[in-house]
Amino acid sequence: SGCGTMLNYFHLKYNSTGIGIDVTDDAVKHAMSHRQPSQLFCLLNGVDLRAFEDNSFDAVVTWATVYHVRRTMQQCEIVTNLVRMLKPGGRAYIGHLRTEKTQEYWKKKKCRIPGATIARIRDWKTFKQKSWKRHDFFSLLIYKDATVTNV
Repeated sequence: SGCGTMLNYFHLKYNSTGIGIDVTDDAVKHAMSHRQPSQLFCLLNGVDLRAFEDNSFDAVVTWATVYHVRRTMQQCEIVTNLVRMLKPGGRAYIGHLRTEKTQEYWKKKKCRIPGATIARIRDWKTFKQKSWKRHDFFSLLIYKDATVTNV
């Protein structure tokens, strides 16, 4: 996840622990000043995710982060890397993507992630958020196969 408020939300709602990753100093500073005591925030620079080992996390959540990457092939590389970090059977939620072109790319399954299934593409209608319509926001839910140890 980025270093915004989503990790705090998950911590307060589900008593989870997470690691925030971001690329700007301002985002890191903001997160550090607003974090919950048990949260691990902004330990690494989000430009390079190779520091995380394969099969490290039960779940990966991004919210309003991947949409900053405009090229769909680069989004695919990022999502593939996020799935690599999931434990077998893990889930990735890639939230708040946008643009019709990007949505078509994902719907047509142009991003192929070995050992993973894109289970759902949810758009603004699913979330009942009319304000998202003007930006064509949508989200992905991806499952890593239980038998796969790395992607």
